[in-house]
Amino acid sequence: MSFASSKARFILSTRRRYSGRVEMWVRTFGWFGVVGVCSSLLYAFGMTVGATWLGLPAQAANVLGFTLSALCSYFGHRRLTFRAENRHRESAPKFLLQVMLGYMLSSALTALCSYFDVYYVFNIIIVIVFLPAFNFIVFKFWVFSK
Repeated sequence: MSFASSKARFILSTRRRYSGRVEMWVRTFGWFGVVGVCSSLLYAFGMTVGATWLGLPAQAANVLGFTLSALCSYFGHRRLTFRAENRHRESAPKFLLQVMLGYMLSSALTALCSYFDVYYVFNIIIVIVFLPAFNFIVFKFWVFSK
């Protein structure tokens, strides 16, 4: 066996070994983005319907939008993003805890930005970059872990 053929076999076996992992991560990040966008759109829809069509106060409309968003996020990430097979009674309480923790982190980041008199647009950017990254890690390794 020549050096060239053994090197070619090594490269092909390495490519096969990692191509499945790369595809899995691309699929996971892709679905994470799709579910996140759908969840955000449902929040906006629920908030708008609650505030304009139903005449709810802003806080009540926020609860409606947040609930629709959380349901989309839970079922979408559970089924599509992470393809979790664990039972709802195991993953749903973890998800609810994560949602509350995410809300508290968002509030804390907002408070810090306010304290340091950071322009609110930067606060939005910090929250929409940091929170999804944090959520992905917690969902992947705790909420929907196998």
